[in-house]
This record gives sequence, C-alpha cells and structure tokens, in this order.
Amino acid sequence: MELGLENRSPLRDAHSANRLPQFVQAVFVDRDGTMGGTGRFIHPRDFDVYPFTREALANLRNEGFLLFALTNQYRISRGEATEEDFHREFEDLKLDGAYICPHDIDFPCNCKKPAPGMLLRAAEEHGLDLSRCVVIGDTGATDMLAAQAVGATKVLVKTGWGESSLGEYRHTWADVEPDYIAGDLLDAAKWVVEFSRQRGIWLGFIDTVKRGAFGIDDVKPLHQGLAPGLCHIVAAIAAKVPPDDWPLSPKMVVGARCDTTDHLDPGDYRDPGDPGDDCAPGRGHPVHFLVPLLVDGQETTFCFSFVLEGNRWFLRHIEGIVIPITHVPDLPATSFPDLPSATKDFMREEIAASERIRLWAFLKDRFGPGFATDWFKDGVGYALAARAWIPFLPPEQAFILYVCWEETRLRGGEAHLLELTSSSARISLKPQYLSVYGRATHLREQISAEDYEALWEAIWKDRAAHGGWQVEVKYETTGCTLFFTRPG
Repeated sequence: MELGLENRSPLRDAHSANRLPQFVQAVFVDRDGTMGGTGRFIHPRDFDVYPFTREALANLRNEGFLLFALTNQYRISRGEATEEDFHREFEDLKLDGAYICPHDIDFPCNCKKPAPGMLLRAAEEHGLDLSRCVVIGDTGATDMLAAQAVGATKVLVKTGWGESSLGEYRHTWADVEPDYIAGDLLDAAKWVVEFSRQRGIWLGFIDTVKRGAFGIDDVKPLHQGLAPGLCHIVAAIAAKVPPDDWPLSPKMVVGARCDTTDHLDPGDYRDPGDPGDDCAPGRGHPVHFLVPLLVDGQETTFCFSFVLEGNRWFLRHIEGIVIPITHVPDLPATSFPDLPSATKDFMREEIAASERIRLWAFLKDRFGPGFATDWFKDGVGYALAARAWIPFLPPEQAFILYVCWEETRLRGGEAHLLELTSSSARISLKPQYLSVYGRATHLREQISAEDYEALWEAIWKDRAAHGGWQVEVKYETTGCTLFFTRPG
C-alpha cells in the first residue's frame, strides 16, 4: 500500500470567513463496481470506468474535496498487476492519491477493507478528521464496515455488488446502515456535495458565533417578531457553553420542503416570499441540527433550524422540545411518538402561558393594565378547590397543601413544603410558570419580565387572600419561595 500522485494543499478551514464552509474534507472512492468494471478484478489496462464516473469525480473535485481511491487489490500479491499500474489509472482520473491494499485474501493485515487501516493512514498523512470524510463503495461488508469503524459517512452505490449487498449479502453487514443509497457514483457525488453544504451550515454558524458576529441579519425566524429573542438565546447559550465546546457534526435532519400552500388556511401561513416562509422561491429544504449541550449542569438537546438561500444560511428557530416525527406514517395510524412526562408538563404550561399572556396583552391595550391583571385573579375558585378536594384538614392548611399538590401533580413543577404552622407557612417552588418565560422566546416579545412577575404575584396574593393567608414572594435563581402569614 502506498500513497501516489500529487498532494493538493489542505482544504480551507471549516471556520473560514466563508458564509458556507465545506464540511466534507475528503472522499474515498472504491474502484471495482463503483468507478467502473463489474465488481471483480480487472487489470487497469482493460478497466473501463462507467460513462458517468469522470463527471462524478469532477463534481467532487470542484467542491475542493480531497479525492482518494480506496481499494483492495489482492491480485497484486499474486503478480497479476502492480501498484504502479493502478496509480497510473488513478492519475488519469485526476485523483489526489490512492490507498491500495495489495495483500492476498488470507494475509493478516490492518489495511484490507473492512479493516480501517488505509483510512487511518490517510487521516494521519493529511490531517483529516474522518468524521468529516465520506466513503463511497458498492460492497457493504467491506466499504461500509470500514467507514463505520472510523465514523465516516457511508454511501453505498447500487452498481457492482451494490444490489447484492442490499439483498442476499445484507446479513454480512446487518448492524450498519448506510447514510445514503445511491443509484451510481454520479448520484452519490451529487448527494455528497449537497450533504457537505448542509453540514457546512452548522460550521458557518459556529464560526459566526465564535467571532461575535452573529446578529439579527443572520435570522429569518418562524415569525419576524421572534428575531430579537433568537439572538438573545444564541448569546445566552454561548455564554454558558463556549462555541469551542459545541459538537462539529451533530445529528442532522433535512426537513421536507413544501411545494404548495393550497391546502392550508390563509391564516396559517404567510405569503410565499415572506422572510419566514419555507416555500419562498429559491429556498431549499430546512436543515435541522440536534445538538446536545450541557447547560447549567443539565444536558439538553437543542434543535437548531436553518434555511439556505444560495450560499447563505439563516437561523430559523431554536427549540428545546422536538416531537420525533420525521415522516408521515403508514395510514391508518393510531400510535404516535411520545415524550417524557416532564416535557409534556412543560409543553402544557407553555401553551397555557401563551394563551394567558396573549389575552393579557389584548386586555391591557384595550382596558389598561389594572383591568388586564384583575381578569386573571382566580383566588375565589382556587381556594374553593382546595377546600373541596382536601376536605380532611382545616381550610388554611388544606390551602397550603393544595398549593404543593397542584404545582407538582398538575403542573409538573417542584414544591418543597418547608414550614406549616397555624400562623405561617413557607414553600420553595420551581414553578413551570416562571421557567416558561426563560425558555419561550415568543413570550418576551409580548410581556416584559417585570410585568410577567407582577402578574404572577398578583394572582398569588389574590389566591392567598381567599385562602386565609397573606403572601410575599422572594425570587431565586431557579424559582421562588412563598412566605405565607395569617392576617392580623
């Protein structure tokens, strides 16, 4: 095995000033059954590439990817060909080099696919991150397994042994799934080009955030009013988790592009061409990255959603909750993906808070802030619920215990009852109501933090009064403490 041909200069760095840097550093292409031939040995002098092979390789080369052949050629060990024969062939195809295993079938070596030795050597010699490289081949049991061993992207072509690899020989690589199944090398090359562009979105985004250059011009949100909030979230995440610690290749999901809005109610979508519309002319599929980040000691998977316009990306949304529905199920469908109970509790509270604040904003504009706040005072009903549903204790004690039960069992928050006497009570709360404001960007566009807390306090003072108590609220980093005292 040896490296041949010229070595091109390294690819431009992933963190260049380019708005859309390339993700893929190098592409490794199998020979027999992928570039041409039948999948079996054919001497280079008799080897014919497929009609589309040169175009496919040119497409990859034009993107700036390093191109290498990756091939097992055991006939070299038997004297039927030389490595120089193959290098001349690959030089004619304008490849950057060739990694060839010349050893016989039974010879113990670490270079023969599916062993990853040739890929590891290429990484060392060219400074490659193999998780940012692609292997294209027709054989699952060699090409795909070698790629899997080093974390490279796997593309199986149906030419050569491809169909058989997907059929009668699937059991030989049953635990591995290709990232893409291509009809041929040209199809594979087109996919790799688009894949690299889509992955480059994330690299470009990280680079922009690291340079402190991310701003409102980089955002085209689901609703234009969310743009400042998205900028705030990016800054907040970057302050807690430095971009250098963000993964370079998180899980990527390419969303479906809608082709028409005829089936949607006019109020549900903006006009095509609106900055936030996925169906705007010239806009491709939305691209989503599922990024696990350790924030405040807790790992949260954020979904960063982007759209591409030409070679420019725009952040569309950031979401900490994603329902894992990636395709339309077979119909009729009666079972749908679930989420953890705590997540659903938060979602219910976010929906309720959104409706509450939307109505509060309307009433405030129409009738004034006092009227808007009074509308949400529900102390009479709340105190009655405590007495009716906890009938076994004195009303004042029932009220305090109902506060704890309702917050934990109905709303999914946390409550710690720290004190309860005939004259005072103390509850430490981590209510969903307060956490929603910090995570739901759209609420900050409708109500200030001061007004949001003032509404919360007004509701609780009214509840406490009807429950036979007075209350003071002390806010803390992740929640609050309610101090109850009996009047007089």
